Amino acid sequence: MKTWVKALVSITLILALLLSFGCAGPAGPAGPKGETGPAGSSGPPGPVGPPGPVGPAGPEGPAGPQGPAGTGVADNSTDGTDVAATGGEYDDADWPVQWISIDPPEGGKSIKVTITLKVPPESLCEMQYVTTLLGRYASGKFESVVADADGNAVLTLVMHYETTPGDKGYFELTNTKTDGSKIVVTHQYTTK
Repeated sequence: MKTWVKALVSITLILALLLSFGCAGPAGPAGPKGETGPAGSSGPPGPVGPPGPVGPAGPEGPAGPQGPAGTGVADNSTDGTDVAATGGEYDDADWPVQWISIDPPEGGKSIKVTITLKVPPESLCEMQYVTTLLGRYASGKFESVVADADGNAVLTLVMHYETTPGDKGYFELTNTKTDGSKIVVTHQYTTK
């Protein structure tokens, strides 16, 4: 009988163990979350990388509008002698100024100088002689002339001042169109 009791107790224990391990019930609810720990310090910044490649250039934009006519002194040569001295036109197709002749080619005291021009029709021509020292010669101002319908203009002046031989002054033409726009063109003139 002792053996029977021992066997019965052993079987009961085995069954109890099997039931407790093999037949586990559903999981219970999750417990509360614990507190978050302190944040650590950030590390040093990383190295700066090389710049990226430059992109291709964009297309060229359209040309801007033409600016207003200037009133500065124009010198269209490389050696200081205006191209117009040989009868060539001032380099502006919209505003041609041509020095047809200067008589005499070199001037001096009490010499009458006659300048023949071809300019825009009916434009006003005002001429003045300027000395090498850039002095505006008071009695070296020509009478103003309005060009005819073909653009022809003739200006004269008797030079009343003491000239220095070899003085490379210049004639300064201010040409004003009928719309009021102006241009200033110069022409070298040597005295003897």
